[in-house]
Order: sequence, then structure tokens, then C-alpha cells
Amino acid sequence: MANVQHTDSGTTDPQVAPPSIGAHYTNTASGQTWVAHGTARVEDWGSPLPGHALVATGNELVLNHKQPITVWRLTPGQFNPLLVLPDITEPGFYEVLLVLENTSGVQFEINVVGSGNTERIDKILRASVSSATVYRFHCWVPLESVGGSNFWTQAERTYHVEGSDYIPRSDNTSLTIAGADRKFSWSFNNTRSADLILKEVGNSNRMDPIVDVELLILNFTGGVVTITVDTAEGYPLKDVTQIIVQPNTGQRYTLTFCRSRWSVAKIQEV
Repeated sequence: MANVQHTDSGTTDPQVAPPSIGAHYTNTASGQTWVAHGTARVEDWGSPLPGHALVATGNELVLNHKQPITVWRLTPGQFNPLLVLPDITEPGFYEVLLVLENTSGVQFEINVVGSGNTERIDKILRASVSSATVYRFHCWVPLESVGGSNFWTQAERTYHVEGSDYIPRSDNTSLTIAGADRKFSWSFNNTRSADLILKEVGNSNRMDPIVDVELLILNFTGGVVTITVDTAEGYPLKDVTQIIVQPNTGQRYTLTFCRSRWSVAKIQEV
């Protein structure tokens, strides 16, 4: 039997065809691993094995469409961070998860550039103080495209802060708080006015007489956001008719519902 090398490694993705079926290749820079299913061409390495997250730092990140999960750790001192969407030439459908991890005391605005159709991608991604924001991107490259036509879509954005999950809302002109949900994050990227509708939560005045709800409001618009408490559709908020959020700031409200009455228990700047 011929002596065929079964494992290989390098600082880039595989560049040549596998030496044998079942061969393993590891990118030592990203930690990704491939297992070969053929020997005719470089594409016979297939896609990297799932489940590994690439951790990136620095001021610029070129998103790798073959990397399922990328965690970008933003640190103080980074100025004008840049996310580059790759020019994909291989036809297919790709999904990439990007986690913006911000443990610093400053908010980051990340500019997005890339080739192809990016109309469904936010041109600026924002990472608030002490938070993790998860973006799910899709890219479709049609089979009949010449040289690769990239159609990018921002499929989902989820906001996490201090280890707690919030139900995300973005640019909604109204938000209704009702039922069993207890944590909401409401971010504004373009809209500057909205209505807050407060309904009954918990079990009102029986088994669950006092219910606290967290409302995290993030203003990325560059202008003042005005939220009006809609008393025609819901309960009033004691002593509050409007919530004003200054440009590029955030506020965390703890709202209390007790015996069919809503009140503000606490306000924190974020």
C-alpha cells in the first residue's frame, strides 16, 4: 500500500485537492477542520466541520462564508471598525452567524462594505455597551450567475446584555407589553416616534399580584426618539405620558404592574 499522508494543516483554507478520501485538513489560523470526500479537485474537501466558532479581533473583519460562526471581540481603541462581505463565486446558499461582542464601555458603529446586492443588509451595525449582538446573514449565489452574483440578506438580529436574553424589536412603530413575556429590547435605527401599549400581564391581582417587566430602549438614529404611552389601547403609565430617548443613548426601564396599574420602578442609563 502506498504511503499517503492522511492529515495536513496550514494557515489558510485548503488550496489543493485532498491526497486521499477521508484525509483531514486543519486551518491553524481559524481552527476549522475539513474531511475529504474525493481526490479530484480542491472542492472535494467540502465545507468545514460545523460547531466551531472563529474568534476575531482587530479593526477590520472579512467575513468568511465558509465559517458558520464568527465572534468579533470589540475592544477600546478601535476606530471606525469595518466589516467586509466576501465576493463569493461558488453558486449556492450560505448562512453565517456573526456575534459582535462588546465588553468595553463605549458603543461601536461598524461600517459594512461588500460586492453584489447588499440592499437587505444594514450599512451600519451597532454594538452597544456591555452587550452581544448576533446577526444572521444569508447569501445566495445563483447557479447561472457569471463570476458570482451575491445576494445578501440580514435574516435576523438578536440583542443580549449581561447574559440575559431579551425579546428583540427593531424600528417598530408600536410595542405591546402583555402576557407572559418579561424582557424586551426595543432598538431604533430609523424610526423616531412610536407608541407603547401596556396591557395586563401575569395573573393581575390574584396569584401573581406584582409583575416586573424590563424594557431596554436603544436609540441609534442620531436624533431624539419619542415614545408615547397609548392610553386608548392600553393602561396608562403612572406620571409618564412620553418617554424621551436622546440620540445614540440607551435606557433600561423596570416597569411594574400591580392591581391593574402600571408604574416606573427604576430607570438606568446604558
